[in-house]
Amino acid sequence: MDFLTFNQFVVLLWKNFTLKRRQVFTLILEILTVLVFPVMILLFRKLTSFFFFNLFMIPINTFFLKNPEDWELIYVPSNIDVVSEIMESMKRNLNINVKVQGFASEIEFERYIEYDYGSHKVLAAIIFDCNFKSSSDPLPLQKNHNSGGSSDLFTESYYIIQRDHNLLTISATGHFTFFTDFFFLFCQRNSATMKEYQLIIGLQNWIIWAAYFFTFFFFYIIIISLICVLFSAKIFREPIFRFSDSSFIFVFLMCHAIASIFFAFMVSTFFNKVHLAASAGSLLYFATFFPFNTIIKYYGHMTLTQKVTVCLSSNVALALGISRLLKLELKQIGVRWDNIWRPVNLEDNLIFGYILLMLLLDAFLYGIVTWYMETIFPGQCDVPQPWYFFLLRSYWLGETKIRKKKEVKNCGQTPNKHFEAEPTSLVAGIQIKHLHKGQITILLGQNGAGKTTILSLLTGRYPPTREEVYIHGFDISKNIMEIRKNLGFCPQQDLLFNDLTISEHLFFYSVVKRIYQNMYSMEIDHMLSSFNLLEKRDTLSKALSGGMKRKLSIIIALMGGSQVVLLDEPSSGMDPVSRRATWELLQQYKQNRTILLTTHYMDEADLLGDPIAIMVRGTLQCCGSSVFLKQTYEKHLETILLTLHTYIPVYRMCLTKVNLRFLKKLFEALIDHLEKKQKELGIASFGASITTMEEVFVKVNNLADSQMDIQATHFPFLKDQKMGQDMKWNMNMPRYHETSVYSRLNEMANIKVNTGFPLYCQQFHSMFIKRALFTWRNWKLMLLQISVILVFTTYLLLTVQFHYDLPTRELDLSQYGRTIVPYSISGNSDLALNLINNLKIFLKRKNQELWDPWVAQRFGACLWPRARSWRPGIESHVGLPVHGACFCLSLSLCKVTKYLMENKEFCDFSITALSIEVEENKTILTVLFNNKAYHSAATSLAVLDNVLFMSLSGPNASIKVANKPQPLPLHGSHIMPTNGLQIVICLAFSLAVLIGTFCLQTVTERTTRGKHIQFVSGVSVLTYWLSAFLWDLIYFSIFCCLLLGVFTYCRMDAFVANYNFLDTMMILMLYGWSAVPLMYLGSFLFSSSTAAYIKLTLFNYFSTIFSISIYIIRHHYDLDFPHYIRTLIDSVLVMLPSYNFAMSISKFFNDYEMKKLCTRQFPKIYVNCSKTFIENSVYNFGKHGIAKFFIALAILGLFYLPLLLCLETTSWSLENFVFHKIISNVHNIFTKGKTSTVSCQVINNYEDEVIKNEENRALALPPKLKNTPLVLKELTKIYYKCPVVKAIRNISLVVQKYECFGLLGLNGAGKTTTFKILTGEETTTSGAVLIDGFNITKNIRKPSLLSQMSGFLYFYESSVVFLDELSTGLDPVARCLLWNTITWMCRSKAIIITSHSMEECEALCTRLAIMVKGKFKCLGSPQHLKNKFGNAYSLTAKIKFENNKSKLEKFKEFIATTFPGYIINQEHQGIICYYIPKQEICWGKMFSILEEAKALFNLEDYSVSRITLEQIFLTIANIDKTESIQEIKLL
Repeated sequence: MDFLTFNQFVVLLWKNFTLKRRQVFTLILEILTVLVFPVMILLFRKLTSFFFFNLFMIPINTFFLKNPEDWELIYVPSNIDVVSEIMESMKRNLNINVKVQGFASEIEFERYIEYDYGSHKVLAAIIFDCNFKSSSDPLPLQKNHNSGGSSDLFTESYYIIQRDHNLLTISATGHFTFFTDFFFLFCQRNSATMKEYQLIIGLQNWIIWAAYFFTFFFFYIIIISLICVLFSAKIFREPIFRFSDSSFIFVFLMCHAIASIFFAFMVSTFFNKVHLAASAGSLLYFATFFPFNTIIKYYGHMTLTQKVTVCLSSNVALALGISRLLKLELKQIGVRWDNIWRPVNLEDNLIFGYILLMLLLDAFLYGIVTWYMETIFPGQCDVPQPWYFFLLRSYWLGETKIRKKKEVKNCGQTPNKHFEAEPTSLVAGIQIKHLHKGQITILLGQNGAGKTTILSLLTGRYPPTREEVYIHGFDISKNIMEIRKNLGFCPQQDLLFNDLTISEHLFFYSVVKRIYQNMYSMEIDHMLSSFNLLEKRDTLSKALSGGMKRKLSIIIALMGGSQVVLLDEPSSGMDPVSRRATWELLQQYKQNRTILLTTHYMDEADLLGDPIAIMVRGTLQCCGSSVFLKQTYEKHLETILLTLHTYIPVYRMCLTKVNLRFLKKLFEALIDHLEKKQKELGIASFGASITTMEEVFVKVNNLADSQMDIQATHFPFLKDQKMGQDMKWNMNMPRYHETSVYSRLNEMANIKVNTGFPLYCQQFHSMFIKRALFTWRNWKLMLLQISVILVFTTYLLLTVQFHYDLPTRELDLSQYGRTIVPYSISGNSDLALNLINNLKIFLKRKNQELWDPWVAQRFGACLWPRARSWRPGIESHVGLPVHGACFCLSLSLCKVTKYLMENKEFCDFSITALSIEVEENKTILTVLFNNKAYHSAATSLAVLDNVLFMSLSGPNASIKVANKPQPLPLHGSHIMPTNGLQIVICLAFSLAVLIGTFCLQTVTERTTRGKHIQFVSGVSVLTYWLSAFLWDLIYFSIFCCLLLGVFTYCRMDAFVANYNFLDTMMILMLYGWSAVPLMYLGSFLFSSSTAAYIKLTLFNYFSTIFSISIYIIRHHYDLDFPHYIRTLIDSVLVMLPSYNFAMSISKFFNDYEMKKLCTRQFPKIYVNCSKTFIENSVYNFGKHGIAKFFIALAILGLFYLPLLLCLETTSWSLENFVFHKIISNVHNIFTKGKTSTVSCQVINNYEDEVIKNEENRALALPPKLKNTPLVLKELTKIYYKCPVVKAIRNISLVVQKYECFGLLGLNGAGKTTTFKILTGEETTTSGAVLIDGFNITKNIRKPSLLSQMSGFLYFYESSVVFLDELSTGLDPVARCLLWNTITWMCRSKAIIITSHSMEECEALCTRLAIMVKGKFKCLGSPQHLKNKFGNAYSLTAKIKFENNKSKLEKFKEFIATTFPGYIINQEHQGIICYYIPKQEICWGKMFSILEEAKALFNLEDYSVSRITLEQIFLTIANIDKTESIQEIKLL
C-alpha cells in the first residue's frame, strides 16, 4: 500500500465517522437502545436475591417419604418368585408403608400409567430385565434393572441454562437492535449507485470494504466496552459477572462483533436494493438465534463435532458461549484466560476456546463468501468475473498493463457523408469513435437513445458485448482500474452525501483522486470561486438547491487532473447564469483532457461541441462539428430561417412560434416590410438565423424513422420491431404535427369529468389500485414475509409443542467420561481389602481411575490447581496415567470428605467417592455422590451395589442398572404442554414483520412528495388513507389465512377446530384493525422507508415480548405493587395493540385446552372443571375472558385512525399558526428598531413600477373573489435558522384565468419555496395566498380548496396548474409536445410554471416575473420586457480561427467600424456575442452587411436577433452585480 492509497483509506474512515457524527441523535439512540438491556438486568439483580449453595455430602442411610401410604412402588415382572421376594424384602428394609404392586409385563405397566388416573402417585417402577423362563428361575449373576420415574433431564445444569435463558435472550436482543441500525446504515451508504460512483472515480473495492469494517468495528468497541463495564462493575450489591475476567468477555463479544460485521457484508452482496437488503439481512440475522432452542434440547446427545459444526452460525456460537459463561459463574469459577481450554463439566466436551476459534472462522468464511459473491455478481458496480476467477492467473497477478499505441482505425462506424473527417493532429483519448484530447464531444439523443448506456460502458459498469473500447490506450475490459485513476464522472443523478458540506465533499474527493495535500486547498478554492460557491462552502449538501448540487458534481468530476471526463447532462436543473459559468469552465478545462458530454440543450451543444454526435435508438447516426452537421442536413443552403412569434387573440395571448424559410436574396426586403407592418400583422417578435442544431436533431431522428420504415417494408421480420419502437419513440414528432396533437387534446376536452360522489369513488378506486400495485411490485418483500410465516413460525410452533421420548440412560460412570474415584480406608480388615480389590476391578472394567490415598501423603498438599506441573511425579508413584487436568486428594486421616468440602474444583472431575471405616464389630461403607450430575446418586449406589455383589458372588458378577422416564399419563397436565403466551411469542416475529410493511409506501410517498402531489391533485385526506387502510387490511387478511394453514399443519386445534378459525380470524383482523393505523402514525417519525420498516418491526416485536414479560411480573408480584402502580401498568399496556392481541390469543388458547381437558373422563384434579367454567364463554369480562381485550382492540382502531386523519388535516394549520403568529412575532420583537442591511444598494434603488402597480392591484382585490385563480398578498417566508434566511420578501401577484405565468430566477432565488407555499407544502411567515377566493394559509387540506389545484396536467378539472421546472431532462422533441399541450391548456385554466429555459418561457408564458433574492425585480409579458430592455440587436458570430487568428481581429475591427456603440457581451473559442444599438442601423441592412462579411472573414455561422429573453434575464438576475440601472437601459 503506497502513501496515496493509505490516504484514501484514511479519508474514507474520516468520511464515515463524519457522517456518523452528524447523526449524533441517531447514534446516541442506538447506544441507549443497546444499553437498556444490561441496565434491565442490573435492575433485576437489584430487586432479586441471589445466593450460591455450598456443595456438601448427604449420606444415604435410610429412605424417607412424606405420607408413604399414598405412594406406589411398581415392579415387573410380578409372576417371578425371586422378584417378589426381593421387593418385599426391600419394603421391609426401608421400613416404610408404601404400596407395592406388580405387573406381569412392561406393556401392562405403561397402560396403567397412561389410562388409570390413580397412577399419578406412582413413585417408581423397577423392571428386572433378566429373561426369566419360569416363575422359579433364580437371579442370574449379571442382572439388568431398569428403574422408571417421572420425566427429568440428564443434568441439573440444563435447569441452570433454562433459568438464565432470559439473560441470554435479552443480551442477544440488545445486540440485534444495534446490528439492524448498523446494517441499514451500511446498506444505505454502500448502495449500488454510491459505491459504483466511488469505484468509478478511482477507489479500489477492498478499500471501501475495509473502511466500513473499521468504522463499525470502532463503534462495536464502544458499545461492548460499555456493556462489559455494566456487567463487571460493582454498581449495586454485586456485579452481574462476579468471577469472570472482563477482558475475556470483551474479547469474546468482539469476536462475535467481527463475525456480525462480515455477516452483514455477506448478506449485502445478495441484494441490490437498500430496503430489501436491510430488511432481509436483519430478519436473517435475527432468525439465526432460533436454532439454539432446538440445539439445547438435543445438546446432551450431540457429539463434539456436531457442537462445533453448529457454531458455524455466529449467533448460535454466541448463545453457547453465554450459556457456558453462566454455568461457570454459577459454579463460582467464571471464565478466565487460564480455563478457556477446559470443559465446563464432565458431560460437556465443548470448551470455550473452540467457540472463540469458531467465531473467527465464521468471520473468515463470511468474508470469503462476500469476496466471491462481490466478484461474480458485482451488480452495477463493476464487470462480473467468471465463477472460476480464483483459478485464473490474471486475477491474482493482474492484467498486463499494455497501452495500445497504434490507434484503431474506422472505429465503430463506416465513414460516410454524415461523419466528418477526424483531425490528424490530435491524440485519441477514447477510441469507440475517436474522441480526442482538447475537445468536448457532445452526445445527443432522445430519452432512452443509449447515451447513459455509452457512459456506463466507458466507466466499466457494463462490458462491451463485442468490439473493443480503449481509453488512453487501455482496454476497458482488461485495465479498468488503470483507466479509473484518470477518470472523472458526473452522473445524471447527484450522488452526494447529505451530511457533508461542499468543502468536505471536495476534500474527500481530492484525496480519493490522489491530489497531493499541498494542492487540494488551491484547487478547491479555484473551483468554488469559478462556480460562485465560496459563500456556500460550509453548507451541507442536503441544504443545496438542485442547481448547486449539479455544480458540485461537475467540480468533483473535473478536479484531480482527470484526463478523461464524462458528464451526463451536467447542466440539467441549472439556471442560465450557472449554465454559462459551466460552459466557460468546461472550455477552460478541456485543454489536455478528453471530455464527453450528454445534453438536451441544443444551444449548449452548439456552443461547446467540437464534434457533435447524434444517437437514435442506440445507433450513432452522424458526427461532426455543428457547421458540418448543419451543412449536411440542410438542403436549401441559400435560405434563412425566419422565426415569428404571432399574437392570436382567440387564444387570449397564447404565443405561437412559426418557422418560415426564404431565399437570401429576398430576405432584406422582407425584413424591412415586417418591421413596418409588425403591429398590423400581429407579430409579437421575429428573428432570423441559418439552420439551428435543434432542426438538425429533429431531422436526424426523422430520417432514422424513415429508414426503419424502409427496412420494415423490405424485411417483414422487422415489422414487429418497428411497431414496438414506434410505441416507445412516439414522441419523435416535428412541430408541424401539432395539428394532430391539438385534435387529440380537443377530444380529451370533450370527456365528461366526474364530480361529487362519483369523483370520490373514482379517486378511491385509483388510490386502492395504486396501493395494490405497490404491493405487487414489491413481490420480493412479499415472498420474504411468506417465508417468515411458513418457515419460521412453523418451526417455532413445532419446537414449542414438540415432545420426544427420553431414551433409557444406563447408570454407569462411563456416561461421564473418565472420572476419578477417591477413596479412604480407616482401619484394617480383610473385608475392606476385598472391597477395594473388587472396586479396582470394577473401575478398570469401566475405564475409570481409583486413587490411593498414600499418594497424597507423599506429596503432602492438595494438588489443585498445580496438577499440570506435578503430573509426571504422580504418574510415577501411582503407576497409572493421569487423565484430566484437575484432581484432588486428602491428607487428614485419608478421609475423602474433607477434600470434597475444601476443594470446589474437585466436583468437576469426580462423580462418586467411597469411604470405608472399620470398627470393632462392623464395617461402615459411605458412598458420596456429586450433586451436580443429576443421576450421580443412583450411579454411586450402583457402583457400591456392584462392589458388594462381586464380593458375595465373585468378580464376574455384576448388576446393570438403567433409568428410563415413565410414560406421561393422558390425563396429566402435559395435554397442554404449552400455554397461550408461548404461542404468542412464536407468532410475534412473523406478525411484526407483516405489520411493519404497511409503513413502507406511506414513508416513500411522503419523502418523494408523491403524497403531496396527490393531495394537490384533488385527492382528499379521507380518500387517501381509507383506500390505503382497506387494501392493507385485505393484504393482512391474506396472510392471516396463510397463518391458519400453519395452525392446521402444526395441529393447533384451539385455533382451527370446530369453526374456531372464525374466532381466530376475528382476533387477527381486530389486531390488524388497531395496529395498521398505529404504523401509519409511526411512519411520520422517519424519513427513510427502510429505516421505518426495520424500526417499526422491532417495535412491534419487542412491544409484544415486553408486554408479556410485564404482564407475568405484574401478576407474579401482584400484591407487592401499590394499587396505583397496577392501574398505571394496566392502562399503559391496554394502549398497545400487541398486548391486547397477546392476551386474546393466549387466553383463547388456554380456554380451549382446559375445556378440552375437562371433557375427558378423569377426576378433576388438575383443572377447575366446574359447571360454571365449562358453560362460561371465553367472550366474557372475567379473569379468563377476552371480551375486554376485544373491545380494547376495536377502540384502539377507532382511536388511532381518527387521530391519523386529525393529524393529517390539522398539522399544517398548527404549523402555520406557530410560525405565522408566534415565531414571527417573537422575531419581530427582537429585530425591531434594527436597520436591515442589504448586500447591494442597487436592490433598494431599483424597483419596477409595474411591480408596484401589481402589488396595489393585489391588495385592492376583495378577499373572496372567486373568479381570480391566484392572488398573492405581501407573501413573506422566513426560515428561522442561524442565521435567519429570508426566502421570500413581500411579493404580491394576481394571476388571471387563461394566463400562463412564469417564475424565473437563479438557483436559490425563491422559486421553489414560492411553489411549496402555493401548493401547501410550506407554511407562510406572513401574507396571504388566495386560490379562487380560498385562503390556503388557513387550511390547505380543505377538499373544496384541493379541487382547485393540480400538480398534473389536465386529467382533473382544476382552475390552477403548478408545474415546477417541467421540461428538465426532456429531449427537444418531447419538449415541443409538452409545450403544445400546455398552450392548449391555457384555454381553460391558469398555469404557473418555473423554468430555467428562457425559450420555454417565451413560448408559453403570457407574463413572467424575475425573482432575485426572494423579490420580484421585473414583471410583465415577454414582449413587454423586450420592449423595455431590448433597445439593441444581438449578434452572435462563430469564426473558424484555428489556422488564421488574424481573421478574428480583423472581424472585431470591422464590427467596431460598422456598428459604433457596440458592446461585447461574451467571447470565447471563436464565438463572439455583440449588443448592437438599434438606433445605429436597421435589421435588414445589418443582415446584408453580415452576408458580405461571412465570406470575407471566414464566418462559420451567425445569427441576428433582437435581445432575447435569456439575455434580459441574465442582466436582471445579476442586478446586484450591475453598477447602475443605466447599464440595463443600454440594452
